[in-house]
Amino acid sequence: GNKHKNIFNANYISAYFCISMTNVSGSFSVIIPAAGYSSRMGMPKLLLPFKDHTFCEETVERYHKAGAEKIVIVITQRLVAKCETLFQ
Repeated sequence: GNKHKNIFNANYISAYFCISMTNVSGSFSVIIPAAGYSSRMGMPKLLLPFKDHTFCEETVERYHKAGAEKIVIVITQRLVAKCETLFQ
């Protein structure tokens, strides 16, 4: 789909990554909050392995299959490059 990122400065949220799905006649959008520190996991939860890809990719794919027209992942600045790589 048509993907882009927008970075803005706020007190808590440093970035979001928006995925606009193509060929979807969905009637809903999704916001995935993922800007936490993940201190207990030792790595960002979205990047945890799930089957043969990441938890983030699995989550986006499931919402896409359910018909989501737009998926917004709220992330920290350090995950912007990784999300760009995953969803190019």
